[in-house]
Amino acid sequence: MDVGGMVQPQKYPILEACSHYLIISSKLEAVNPWHEFCGQRGNLTPVAVISSVLTNTEEVHQIQPYIEITSGAWVMGQAPAIPEVLLNKVKALIHN
Repeated sequence: MDVGGMVQPQKYPILEACSHYLIISSKLEAVNPWHEFCGQRGNLTPVAVISSVLTNTEEVHQIQPYIEITSGAWVMGQAPAIPEVLLNKVKALIHN
């Protein structure tokens, strides 16, 4: 479920319907507020943080406790390739 680009208290009811979260951002400074909103306040489990870039890149920085990757090119209106490590993690969560 996509809660949009800004952390806002009126989105708390959406978090209640979720168990996990992933962050996609091109701005490093936006990541921690989302962790606080979803993880600490929403009590959700992080799946991944994707640092989106406009160049063709896929670099895995960590797998545990959640996936951190730099991936691109993520361009609005164009479907990006989903990194295999992320697909496998989401599939595992669905099948558990």
